[in-house]
Amino acid sequence: MATKTRENPYGIDPARDLHHSPPRIDVPNWSENLLFSGADSGNGIFFYHHLGLVGGAPDVWRGDFAVALPDGRQLLQVTFGNSESANNIGDGTLECECIEPLRSWRIRFKGAAYLTDAETNRNNYLSVEQIPVACEWDIRWEATSPMHEAAKNDTLSSGFAVRYEQAGQYWGTLRFGDEVIALDGHGYRDHSVGPRDYSRFSGHAWTWGAFPSGKMFGSLSLYEPGRSGFAAPWVTIDGELKEAELVSGPHWDDTMDDFDEKTFDVVLRVDGVEHTIRGENMGYGYYWTLFNPSQLCFGRVPSRMVSERQWVCRELVTRWTWDGEEVLGLTEISRRLGT
Repeated sequence: MATKTRENPYGIDPARDLHHSPPRIDVPNWSENLLFSGADSGNGIFFYHHLGLVGGAPDVWRGDFAVALPDGRQLLQVTFGNSESANNIGDGTLECECIEPLRSWRIRFKGAAYLTDAETNRNNYLSVEQIPVACEWDIRWEATSPMHEAAKNDTLSSGFAVRYEQAGQYWGTLRFGDEVIALDGHGYRDHSVGPRDYSRFSGHAWTWGAFPSGKMFGSLSLYEPGRSGFAAPWVTIDGELKEAELVSGPHWDDTMDDFDEKTFDVVLRVDGVEHTIRGENMGYGYYWTLFNPSQLCFGRVPSRMVSERQWVCRELVTRWTWDGEEVLGLTEISRRLGT
């Protein structure tokens, strides 16, 4: 454990920001997951790049590469492999290189991605019927907040043992087909370790906004039948990280076949003061379907969702407004249908 400071309020050992190798093959459904996501408020481009150990093959990384453009086009791909090194987590195609633990990363993808669209994603799983194009992604990521640590407690039986989260800013380039697009945005990353079994959950809501001023909020809630639920909201205000209380936020309840709210609020209580952060659904993003024990699948198939009681998730690009400051961020929200 490192010394607790304003810049590292939990005293997180920088080595914990690197991969936790070797995997715990003695623990059922052991998993490690690394995620970078962000949105460029200038051009509207949203990304969500995830690496996770494969359930049943915990020495293999699965890469989920996703880019959503505001015109409805999507670049999606799934890759497998292992290119670990002392400071790198990757599958050979999607690579996350740590430049400085708790602070700086480089995220790269070089290969082919499927160029698809929102309507196809809404009604189909990602498949080889969709069109592959040459694609390259290269960004540098720099932290704009201290690292938050969310430890699992007895409100959850699975999901993770510990989860690290951090806001940041990034810049770089996206190339696909004959298009070259400069990137310059704000985003959010997390790194979690521990057993993960999706069959236990009925839904979740995760919201974040990382503002140019350095202010940020993040709030993850997980719902497991028979348990009280898990929530770990936090904020950074004036450079200081503070844990918060979730007063209210978006929720996909059992009266809704889909979550399509146009506006919603996240209300957080910090040091006794309530902060209302207004969210506007920008109308683009993409769907996942989550399969047990920890498999993510781009898209959904409506005819199967209810009869198979599938866990369906939406990534919604969201414009957040907090005390007059605006930024693009994320609402990730899900529900197990047919229950």
